[in-house]
Amino acid sequence: MTVTKHKAETKDVPCLLLIDDDQMVLDILNEVLRSAKVTILSAHSGQEALKIFKQHRKKIKLVLLDLFLPDISGIDIYKKIIGSRNDLKVIFMSGFPDQDILKLKELPGEFDFIQKPFSMREIKTKVQQIIL
Repeated sequence: MTVTKHKAETKDVPCLLLIDDDQMVLDILNEVLRSAKVTILSAHSGQEALKIFKQHRKKIKLVLLDLFLPDISGIDIYKKIIGSRNDLKVIFMSGFPDQDILKLKELPGEFDFIQKPFSMREIKTKVQQIIL
């Protein structure tokens, strides 16, 4: 399991769980969000994300979640984590067509969505608006 952490984990620094199977996306988002004054935990698979979430459940304030992962769908991950933390903020990410994203409308709770490709400024602003 690989956990990438940026910034010191303290009660004052929000914690973000970043989940994407594309290592390049993880690397770029880690770099961009590092300046957003958040602690970043990264996972490149659904199984890894669930393990990290279980370990850091109380600290995580926001999850950036790729909708389509090879081992577990983003929707299934969402259902598992939101069941134990209904106050958790989630942003789904996807580069797939709109018809695949329609499944999100059936999900409980509040979440946000951002379409890939997105600008680095756009994702940083969205993250800051949600957790700061």
